[in-house]
Order: sequence, then structure tokens, then C-alpha cells
Amino acid sequence: ASVLTLAYFLVLERNIFFVKIETPLEDKRGAPLGIKFSEILLTAITVGVGLGFPFVFNTWILPIKEMLR
Repeated sequence: ASVLTLAYFLVLERNIFFVKIETPLEDKRGAPLGIKFSEILLTAITVGVGLGFPFVFNTWILPIKEMLR
């Protein structure tokens, strides 16, 4: 498995750093508005869950643990 992973990453590295780009990137636009909105929404959900976890843990999970004893 390690040899296969090494081979995969060597091919990936070669393709990323040493292959010439076929089309110039000057005329490319950014991501569409729908994708940007989805990224921002998922980021906000992830940050909200991360910041709100102590509240959920203290108000819901710990009381359930005490009831199961």
C-alpha cells in the first residue's frame, strides 16, 4: 500500500508542477455564484457547529450521561 501511495503521489506531483498548461488562465472567471454561496453556507455551518459544541455538550450530552448511570 505504501508503494502504491508513493507512486500515486509522484504522478500527482509531476502533473501538478511539471505539465504545461494548455489554455491560458487570463480569460477564466471565478466560480459561479451558486458555488460561492454553497461554500460560504457550509463554512458558516462548520464554524457554528464548532463554536456551539460546548453548549450542546454541556446541556444535552452530559445530562444524558448522568441519567444512564
